[in-house]
Amino acid sequence: MPRNENISEEERDELKKEIKQELRHEAARRKLISCGACLVAELVLLSIPVIFVLVVLAKTGLMTVPLLTGWLYEPVAPTRIVAPLAGSTMQDVLESLPFRADVDLQTGIVELKLTEQELTTILRDTFDMLQEQESFPLEVHSPQMAVTEQWFEMFAVAPRDDREIPLRLRFVPEVQDGQFEFAPQEMSLGGLTVGEGLSGMMFTFFGGALEDRLNEMFSGIGRLEEMRLEEGRIGIILRSGG
Repeated sequence: MPRNENISEEERDELKKEIKQELRHEAARRKLISCGACLVAELVLLSIPVIFVLVVLAKTGLMTVPLLTGWLYEPVAPTRIVAPLAGSTMQDVLESLPFRADVDLQTGIVELKLTEQELTTILRDTFDMLQEQESFPLEVHSPQMAVTEQWFEMFAVAPRDDREIPLRLRFVPEVQDGQFEFAPQEMSLGGLTVGEGLSGMMFTFFGGALEDRLNEMFSGIGRLEEMRLEEGRIGIILRSGG
């Protein structure tokens, strides 16, 4: 005789209630686990951009981020230290150009060389004038220009709280329609380095100022034909009357 035949109707109903209650508890537990997993996933997704921003700030040095700054902040350095010409100004450099030019009277070709010390002198005077304008985005000190066979390297430091944040721009000078045109290659702020795609905005303010100044300087001599990068200086070829 089966055992369940001895169970009364009341006991049977009570057993059904217990089973239903257990099923409800199990469903609630599964729902709670599912909601918890979703919440954790959402928190992880939301924290990713926050962590990214904190990492960027720590690497640039623009903000001190506990733990991250000490671990990630490794400021870039210039290729070498370049000092401006002692006691000289941009105007002095400009006025000296005609006396140093190698001129071919038959062809009208003018050859000049500018050292990185002269370029640094031009750059510092240019930045001094720019920083008097309210639109200039960042206060910088000790700007300098190094010249290698691959690129121009502009370097300066920006004071920030208890540190000086280095700013380094590397760009390749080109000749377009008789004028200088600089192609940005790399930008570093603090310890963060980005490629040409993201360096355009900073170059507009910093490299663009030097580009305009050089074009203005040589426009009175002739049309720019060619420019050669050498270690520590640039060679410039112009055609007078161009």
